[in-house]
Amino acid sequence: MLKKISVLLIILFTGALFFGLVGVGAPAEALEVPKGLAGASKNLTELSGTGLSGNIQDPIIQITRAILALVGTLFLLLTVYAGILWMTAAGTEEKITKAQTILKAAVIGIIITVSAYAITSFVVGRVNNSGGSESGDRGGCCSLVGSTTSCADVDSEESCNSRASDDPDIRSHTFEAGKTCDSTTKRCVEE
Repeated sequence: MLKKISVLLIILFTGALFFGLVGVGAPAEALEVPKGLAGASKNLTELSGTGLSGNIQDPIIQITRAILALVGTLFLLLTVYAGILWMTAAGTEEKITKAQTILKAAVIGIIITVSAYAITSFVVGRVNNSGGSESGDRGGCCSLVGSTTSCADVDSEESCNSRASDDPDIRSHTFEAGKTCDSTTKRCVEE
């Protein structure tokens, strides 16, 4: 029974990984061999019609979430299997021990997985906020043009878009990554 479940999960995971990463519908001529992260980011921007974004972190986050969902599902299946095995043991010490072993292994596995995810999220969050990477990871300046011109420091382009849509007076806006708002000139300037 466990062998059948394992084979089914491997098939499902392989299929999801293949169809989730291949870029179904992407024109073959649009795919170039990327030269470093800049080349990969350029390719992701060019493939915007495939549902991919220009940010290299987004696909990595999606893959991580898919793997965590798979691990969570595997944990649930192992827990249910161990519970059924234990309840149907009818006092057989061998089956009870096997069920306890499976349950302990499943709990230890989920604890290790969640801990690894938490540590990784913490470290990546600290690295991104330290300013040690490209300017696109640090936020930037949102230039707002309405009856007056102003600017604001924002975390992302989405924050700039949100700020502009909240004010009906704003006619246009521009997000400039890696820049900061100069409060005296009300313009975006290099940091």
